Amino acid sequence: MKPLWQVIAIASIAAGLSACTGISSSVSQVSRAAERAQKAGLKMAQIRTDTFTLFSLSRLNNPQQTEVTLYLEGDGFAWISKTQPSRDPTPRNPVVIDLVVMDDGPNAVYLARPCQFQTSAPGDNCSTRDWTSHRYSQAIVDATDQAIDTILQGIPGARIHLVGYSGGGAVAMLIAAKRQETGRNNIASIRTLAGNLDPTALMAAAGVSPLTGSLDPMTIAASIADIPQIHYSGKEDKVIPRWVAQSYATASANPRCIQVKVIDELTHARRWQGFWETAQGTLPECRVN
Repeated sequence: MKPLWQVIAIASIAAGLSACTGISSSVSQVSRAAERAQKAGLKMAQIRTDTFTLFSLSRLNNPQQTEVTLYLEGDGFAWISKTQPSRDPTPRNPVVIDLVVMDDGPNAVYLARPCQFQTSAPGDNCSTRDWTSHRYSQAIVDATDQAIDTILQGIPGARIHLVGYSGGGAVAMLIAAKRQETGRNNIASIRTLAGNLDPTALMAAAGVSPLTGSLDPMTIAASIADIPQIHYSGKEDKVIPRWVAQSYATASANPRCIQVKVIDELTHARRWQGFWETAQGTLPECRVN
């Protein structure tokens, strides 16, 4: 069986990530994000939760408009060599920031994963397992959920349209399930972009070790199948192939509400910006029988 680092390394290469590590890299990324946020009218914040601090960018221009598009970042830069995890999982090519910058809706939020975009290493309560084996753990899901509530506390009755990229797609599904289980049924729709929706099967297909400390979105697929969803895959994606989204849709067993769309020419990390410029306005809907 191949080690887990190999798949992560492939993903990092596909995303065009550099091999830089350490606090200085994260500070540099935060600085770049701050510059872009200012130009796009986004407010930058570090959201403290009971366990982690999460980096966010937000543009909440119309609190009376309860529709909010909330973007979840991918897994980031997890490994720097065959045997050495990164000290800083901040993505070197933050595709999702590009997407939220171009979002033309009144209320848009970008939420990084725990331990990303921190200015001290590795961040509150962070350890390497939080961006490797435990990247979709209950603790990660709980912290993300808490951060969402904090960000949206000024919009009572907010209806959330989740957009999750890569590993952020897995987190999006787990967040939707958690909010449903706790009676907060305010996830209006879910869209994933190259989402890692069947991590167990993906790791097995690649012959690598499973994510032993993580939750599996496949186990909750049927329970949130009534939430309208579109799962986009890049036809040229070699990191998370299109069968992953189809596997999730099959487990959901609700084709009325769940669509899988394969987009020509898109890889795992390239050309999503051009695609999203026109696709962002297409919200999932449950078809009438």
